[in-house]
Amino acid sequence: MRIAFSFAALVAFLLANPQAHALDAYPAELTNQFVAWCTGSQNQPETVCTCAVNKAALEIPAAAMASFLSATEGGGVASVSSGVGATSLQIITVCVTSSS
Repeated sequence: MRIAFSFAALVAFLLANPQAHALDAYPAELTNQFVAWCTGSQNQPETVCTCAVNKAALEIPAAAMASFLSATEGGGVASVSSGVGATSLQIITVCVTSSS
């Protein structure tokens, strides 16, 4: 009974606090790749890209982001990657708007 309660409490905490869990999902290398993509391909300032990667970590799983960033432009990007790309661009737009 005590173990079940502890497990339920842990699950409740993780569900109530998904942001802290999501931010841990992006390792530094993935964060750097995103910022490089954002500043290079999207011609955004680093401040906007840093905002965007922080927001992306809350919405896009690390594996999906890594797949998107490693796909070559024009290459057959998987459907999950095209969704990630669209979401990433929406997030960048939000960060551009909030930094203005």
